[in-house]
Amino acid sequence: MGLNVSLTPGNFSSARLRAAAATGLTRAAKNIAAKALPLTPLLDGDLRGSQQVTEASAGNLEATVSYDTVYAVRRHEETGVHFTEPGTGAKYLERPFNDSQQETAQIIAEAIRGYLR
Repeated sequence: MGLNVSLTPGNFSSARLRAAAATGLTRAAKNIAAKALPLTPLLDGDLRGSQQVTEASAGNLEATVSYDTVYAVRRHEETGVHFTEPGTGAKYLERPFNDSQQETAQIIAEAIRGYLR
């Protein structure tokens, strides 16, 4: 289960610009992951421990935040469950992703601006 942050490759022709965009995408994904972790149901810690960030590269302008347990999707989608840890619960990845749209764009833009300077 995961969410992707990506850019359309056609807009980034130079290798250095693509590398800067990849850096921004990776930073944005790590930011979302950091915000998602405390919202992730705890119980035994396996779900939180399975969180991964797959970094973007100049050849693949996509960064992914994912969880690797057999029940990750179920826990993410179960809205009627009472979770024991306050603040945790369903949509633990989707909520920070949606709440961080403007910040995500700023992180990516700043990395690209750094290339342009």
